[in-house]
Amino acid sequence: MSLDLERATAPQPPPEKPEAEASLLGSILLDGSLYAALVEGRLAPADLSRDAHRLVLGAMARVAARGDAIDHRSVQAELASSEELAAVGGAQFLVGLIQNVPSVTHAETYATIVERTAVALAGARTR
Repeated sequence: MSLDLERATAPQPPPEKPEAEASLLGSILLDGSLYAALVEGRLAPADLSRDAHRLVLGAMARVAARGDAIDHRSVQAELASSEELAAVGGAQFLVGLIQNVPSVTHAETYATIVERTAVALAGARTR
């Protein structure tokens, strides 16, 4: 019985879905129009679980705010100009995001997973 009580009260790690985050970011790098449809007003860098993912999404937001097209080159240039490119793992990290996208067709699903995880994390923080 005490084992169940310990398990019930033991702190749980925050929810994370880094694969969904990476797939969403990679999808946006492949098709920049997805940013406005799936991220703008819905997700913020703070909603992501990995520092590199937060930096990439922040760069995408800045590119979009300027009205520039979001793609691999514009995001890479933005990260470089803000001296964040090395912090994400360099240009190769962005290439890896693109190469590991299972399917851009499922970008909405990736965004939904990231959004749900962020909501669950926010709920866990308030407890």
